[in-house]
Parts: sequence; C-alpha cells; structure tokens
Amino acid sequence: MHRSNRALRVFVLLSALILLSSVGSGSMLTSAAAQTASDQSVIYLNQAWSQDDREWYYNFSQGSAVLSYDIFLNLEIAGGQDLFRSDGNLARYGLIPTTANKYNPDALPIGITKTVVAAAVKGWPVGEYMGPNCAACHEGQLDYKGKHLRIDGGISHTFDFQMFTRGLNDALQATLTDTAKFDRLAARLRASDGDAKERLRKRLEVEAARVHVYATRTSVSPYPWGPGRIDALTMIQNRQMATLTNIPENTATPIAPVKPPFLWNAPQGLWTQWAGIVQDPISRNFGETVGVFLPIDLTSKSPEEGLFESAAAIGELHRVEHQLGRLAPPARPEDVFGKIDREKAKQGKTLFMTLCSSCHNAWPYTWTEPNKYGKRFILVGLVPQTYVGTDRTQFEAAKPFVFAGAVGNYLPGEFKGKPMLPADLLFGLGQRPILERALPTQADRSRRGRSPWLSRAPHATPPGSCL
Repeated sequence: MHRSNRALRVFVLLSALILLSSVGSGSMLTSAAAQTASDQSVIYLNQAWSQDDREWYYNFSQGSAVLSYDIFLNLEIAGGQDLFRSDGNLARYGLIPTTANKYNPDALPIGITKTVVAAAVKGWPVGEYMGPNCAACHEGQLDYKGKHLRIDGGISHTFDFQMFTRGLNDALQATLTDTAKFDRLAARLRASDGDAKERLRKRLEVEAARVHVYATRTSVSPYPWGPGRIDALTMIQNRQMATLTNIPENTATPIAPVKPPFLWNAPQGLWTQWAGIVQDPISRNFGETVGVFLPIDLTSKSPEEGLFESAAAIGELHRVEHQLGRLAPPARPEDVFGKIDREKAKQGKTLFMTLCSSCHNAWPYTWTEPNKYGKRFILVGLVPQTYVGTDRTQFEAAKPFVFAGAVGNYLPGEFKGKPMLPADLLFGLGQRPILERALPTQADRSRRGRSPWLSRAPHATPPGSCL
C-alpha cells in the first residue's frame, strides 16, 4: 500500500509538471478520426526516417492475409451502401487515413496493406489479400489546433482493433445474407453471369468464415477493449494453438487488453515486450503476424502434405527491425506546443532519476558486452510483478497448458508426440519448423545466423516478470 501511494503521488506530480510546462490549456488534443486522406497539414517529427521510410512502414506487407484484396476494396458496410474501405468508415475505427504512393496505390489507411500470397497455403489460394501490419497499432498521431502530428513508431491511441474485426465480420455476413448487397459486390467485381457469381459466393463464404471465427472466438471478450487497447498475447496464442490447429479447446479468453508499446529503442533492448517475455526480435515480430491472419498450415498430417507451410514475410520482418533500429524518439515540437519550461523539466528529471529509474531505464544506458557479431544491447532489468504491484491478468489470461495436435509429432527430443504441453513451450517449439520452412535455402539460414539481431535465441521469463 505504501509503495502504491508513493507511486500515485509521483504520477500526479509529474503529470502536473508536464501540464505546467506545456502550452496553455485553451485547446485540447482530439481524435485522429477527423483527418481526411487529402489533408496536407500533417507534421512529421524529426525521428531520423526519410519520407520513403515512413511510406514503406505505413503499408508494407508482413504476410497477414484477412480476405481477398478485390473483395475488401468493394465490400459495403453492414448497415448501408458505403464502402467498408472508405476513409470515413475506417476512421470510425481509429485508423489514420493517408494518401496513395508506390507502396500504397489504393490510398489505404496506415496499417492496412496488400499482401501477395505467392505459393498456396491450405485455406489461402494464390492471390492478393488485405491484411494489417504493425503500423496499425504502432503509429501515433496527435491532432492539435488543426495540425496532425505524426509520431512514427508511436502508440495508436485511437485504433479499435476489436471493433474493426467485428465491423468487418458484420459487413461480410450482411453481404452473404442480403441478395442486393451481394449483387452490388458482384457487379463491382464484374461477376456478371451465374457461374461467376457462384464462384464469388464460394470464395466469400470461405473468407467470411475465417473472419467470423476471429471476431466471435479468437478475439471475443466479456467486455470491449476500447481504442488503443489489445490483448495481443492471448490472441496470438489463440490463433496458433486453437484456430490454426482446429483445436477449439485451446482457446483462452483475451481479458488482458493492454496499450501497445512505442517502438523506438526496442531493437536495442536486451529484452522486448513490456512484460519481458521474449528476447528474439524475429520471434516477436513473427508472433505478432501469426496473431493477425498470417496464413499457416497447422492441420495437415505431415510437412510433405503442407504442415508448417506459411506466407511468412521474413525478409520484410527483418527489414522493419533494421529500420526501427534507427528510429529516433520524437522531440517535443516547441513551434507547435510552445517552449519547454527548462526549470520544470530539470525538476522532473531529478524526480524521475530519484523515484523511477530503479525500474525504468534512462539515458545514459547500460550496455551489454558485444556479442560475437559485435552487437551490444541495452541492459534491461526485469522487475517482479509482485514488487510493482500492477495487474497480473496479462500473465494469467492465456492457458498454461494446451493440446499439441499434429504439431506434437514434429517436436524435438522428449516433447515429441506428447498430447499436451505448456503453452509457452509449445508456442516457441512450434514456431521453429514454420520459420525453417519459411527460410528454404541454406544461404537464407546462414544469413539469419549472421544477423546481429536474429542471432539471439528465444527465451521466456518466468511468469510474473515485467520490464
């Protein structure tokens, strides 16, 4: 109790100092939803990225494939004839509109991408698909006095992922049951004769079923998460352990929606994730993609029949990790918010170093010794959750044990063939054959081994640890 009261007093004091050092309170920050794609008043902060870096990050494909790209572009909302992909509709879910460029020819909002599945994966024929990428949740924007301040790699406080998924599910189900809606979709896609319409309906049924499972099982919770909150860890486990394996008994209830972290300095840290659960960036990035519709076959009986085949975009995940490695933290734009009160800032720094730095890193960082690739990492301490005293739900929401299914027959050593295993163990072991299959040549595997970031072996912390 004493520790909690002290933390509350510090929080209130620091908040007051921040507010006092800011510009007057005459204008409030508003939602990003008001922006339109043609708006030219975006202010980019100096974070060491070029405009090309930004545009690639906003809409690069990480391999996620929700539904066919042509269907997504022409699908109507459930309750009307407006297109689901319209800026007005997607802004309702907190996505940030943006303009067309070479990476985003159809002017989709930040975080929505075109994915090309070049080799068929069970359930995903070859073709173009719509899918999210990491920028949907890890890109911030503040609206202030008519200006839009873009924070690359920041936290999206507006995107409501759960409601976006439900809205997409509603739109697909309405299109399947409303003849007029389906006919309008068919007309837009030039499916004019009976055979073409039947092929479109079959395709729509398969893809709508995939979204329906995600909206009504994978991500369903007893209460809404709300904007800027997501239980990514439970959803990743649900999709890999329950949906893709077709073992619904493995489903856990995602009741720990947390705020996604900002991404600057993440590649430099010895540990990643605020919960301190993984060290290897490729495992973190790949796991995030698994949670949001990465095509993977986890039901075939053997690798020869397609087991572990996926559309994993390892090259893009590697590139984004390197690009994030040179992303700088944003500096306060004093020309917009007003001058910083340096005296108050100095007081805040003293308070932080005295009361907060035992748990939270501060510059200058302490670095590890260089590894064999010459790469150092910021030494990140793990603080027990029992000491911090915060909510334990994130550590307890996911199931501790799950059925292994077909994957269990291809696990190494003593784990092979076991019907049930600890969930975190099976998650890590189950990723390895997928990643190996996604890196088909020895040259690719060697490049991964030489990478200073991808060389770290995955390692999980004991439950209840946090950064």
